[in-house]
Amino acid sequence: MKETEKAYIAGIIDGEGSITLTRQHKNRHPSPMVSIPSTDLYLLEWIKKVVQCGRIIKKKNYKPQLHRDSFVLNITYDKALELLKEVEPYLITRQKKQEPSC
Repeated sequence: MKETEKAYIAGIIDGEGSITLTRQHKNRHPSPMVSIPSTDLYLLEWIKKVVQCGRIIKKKNYKPQLHRDSFVLNITYDKALELLKEVEPYLITRQKKQEPSC
């Protein structure tokens, strides 16, 4: 992955995404997950292609006359950890938490 791609994806994760520990199955330990929701399917497909992993899910649209279709890219397990290690230097949220407040 190019440095510019890492920085761009970090910006998407900072702005729209979430990083969680999620239990995928009842009898398993929680595992890391990076989720990026968007109405722009092309963006999620591009991210999936660049990071070479993940699953795109179409979310239920209860009011199609008012809202656009929405999708979410989920990256789980070791692939989520690998992605986070690559984009970590570019994550702004991490830096904000380390800065002292005035």
